Amino acid sequence: MKLDLASVGLALSLGFIFVVLFETFRINSYRGQTPPGPRPMPFVGTIPYFLKNPMEFIRSVSYGEMTTVYLGRKPAILLNTVELAKEALVQNALSFSGRPPIPILIWVTNGYGIAMATFGHSWRQQRRFALHTLRNFGLGKKSVEECVTEESSYLSLFERFQSKPFDPQHAIQNAVSNIICSIVFGDRFDYDNKCFAYLLEIVKENIIQSGSLTGQVFNLLPIIKHFPGPHQKIYQNAEDLKAFIRKAVKTHRETLDPDSPRDFIDAYLLEIEKQKSNEDSTFHENNMVMSVSDLFLAGTDTTATTIRWGLIFLTQNPDVQDHGPRKCQVDGIDSQVISLHELIMCIL
Repeated sequence: MKLDLASVGLALSLGFIFVVLFETFRINSYRGQTPPGPRPMPFVGTIPYFLKNPMEFIRSVSYGEMTTVYLGRKPAILLNTVELAKEALVQNALSFSGRPPIPILIWVTNGYGIAMATFGHSWRQQRRFALHTLRNFGLGKKSVEECVTEESSYLSLFERFQSKPFDPQHAIQNAVSNIICSIVFGDRFDYDNKCFAYLLEIVKENIIQSGSLTGQVFNLLPIIKHFPGPHQKIYQNAEDLKAFIRKAVKTHRETLDPDSPRDFIDAYLLEIEKQKSNEDSTFHENNMVMSVSDLFLAGTDTTATTIRWGLIFLTQNPDVQDHGPRKCQVDGIDSQVISLHELIMCIL
C-alpha cells in the first residue's frame, strides 16, 4: 500500500504535536510539585534564559529562597541562601548526597571512579581510600610544600619572556598538574614532554566540549552515542587518557615494592591484592584507572583556571603588583595584596 506525501506529512505533524503536548503536560505536573521559577520551554527547559542573560539569571532571587530551573528536560533546584544550603548539604547531608547522572560523563567513565560514580558502596570505598592515601602522601600537609617549591623552580616563564606577551596557559597547567602527578604517578613531567602536553590538551578540549552545545545535545539525546559526530572526539580523548594511565599502571605493577609504595597507584595495587578475598570489594583496575583520571582532572583544571583568573585580575590592576605584601581593604575586609609570583606560589 502506497502512502502519499500528504499522509506522511500529516502523520509526522500529528506525532510532533502529540510529543509537544505530552512534554508540556509533564513539565506542568513537575511545576506543581517544585519551587517557583521561570516557565520552561518544551525539551530545552530554561536554557534560553541562561543564553539570553546568564549572570542576571544566576543572580536572580526574585522567585524566593528556592528556584526551579530546567536543564533541558531535567528540573534542578537552586538554593539561594547560605542558610538553606547549609541546612540541605550539612544538616541533611545523607539525603542530598550524590550527583545527578550526566549522560556524557557516564558514557566516558562507565560509572567507575569517584567523581561520577553513583552514590553508594563503591563511591564510599573509593572516596575513603583516596582521601586516606592522598593524606599519607602529604596532600593537605606541610610536606607537600616540597613538591610545590620544587615545581616553582621550573616555572620560570615570566623571567624568560620578561616584558614580551606570551600565553601562560600550558606552563601553568603543566606546573599545577605536576603537583598532583608527583603524588599519583610518583613523578613530574617536563614542560616539553610531547605526550604529556597532548594529555593536557585533550583534557582542556574535553572540558570545553562537555559544556558546549555538543555536550548539551548529547545529554538531551544520549542515543546519539551510537552515531558519528563531534561527540565521538570526547570519547576518544577520554580513552587516550585512560590508555596513558593503564600504561603507567603496567609499569608500576612491574616495579612494585609491597614494603615501600611510592605513590597513589602503588597503594591502589596493594589494596587490590589486600581486598581479593573480600566479596564486597570494589577495588579493581577499571576503578583504579578512573580514580586516577578523576584525581588528575580535579588536580589540574580547577587550580590552573584559578591561577589564570588571578593573572587576568592582576593584569587589569597593575597597581597591586608590588614587590612585597601591603595592607588593603576590599569590601570592608582587611587583606594583603601580594606580588604575581607570590600569588602563584600561594595557589599552588
